Amino acid sequence: MNSKQMSDLILRESHKPLNRRSVKVSLITVTLNSSEYLEGCIRSVISQHHPSIEHIIVDGGSTDRTLSIIKNYDAHISNWVSEKDNGM
Repeated sequence: MNSKQMSDLILRESHKPLNRRSVKVSLITVTLNSSEYLEGCIRSVISQHHPSIEHIIVDGGSTDRTLSIIKNYDAHISNWVSEKDNGM
């Protein structure tokens, strides 16, 4: 295949609609003592209509209500961890 044929193929493929079932969306929420905002964030992710979303929450060892919120929505969260870290 020459470069012209390759360019034509890429152009054709780029105009095809995505198969939404085959595209996985991963959302990672990083938090520390964010109970004021976290529930709204989680509910926003839950309200999305994409068929394959994974929501991962990484908490830096919160001391507020963050963990209770995470546990309350555990069924909607793909994976979560809460442990003290060195920040970003």
